[in-house]
Amino acid sequence: MLWLVIALPFSVVVAGFVTLGLAARSGSFDAVPDPVQRVGKAQTVDLGPDRVAAGLGLAGELRLAPDTEALELLAPSLPDTDARLRLVLSHPSEAREDLAVELLAMGGGRFVARLAVPRDHPWNLHLSPPDGRWRLQGRLDSGALGAALAPALDEG
Repeated sequence: MLWLVIALPFSVVVAGFVTLGLAARSGSFDAVPDPVQRVGKAQTVDLGPDRVAAGLGLAGELRLAPDTEALELLAPSLPDTDARLRLVLSHPSEAREDLAVELLAMGGGRFVARLAVPRDHPWNLHLSPPDGRWRLQGRLDSGALGAALAPALDEG
């Protein structure tokens, strides 16, 4: 009986230290790569770029080549003035694993880049021009070769 009285609290303390060690080793959990403003206990993010994209009716489709490092974005609705776009692939839980690439316009709403994208987990996608005036978002599922990109807000 004495062992139960000593062993149970001791095992809880050991489990607490193990949990603390795992949490400290795993790094930060940045769920949103956008700049966030803290107001009281709420976090807010600027949705202006999403509203602009929704108002312009922007959308696109990202495709990954199965055996190469080629990325292709098909987006005929994008403005012709955007010769370069920035694509950020955010890891769902590890900010240090995030990837970014610049897509170059090839004409006709087609943009290309070279990037080896690991396909062993899903990615959150964020597409915008360098000045950030509009933004499209999407999700590339684990093992998928394509994803739809659209504004985060539905203005319709």
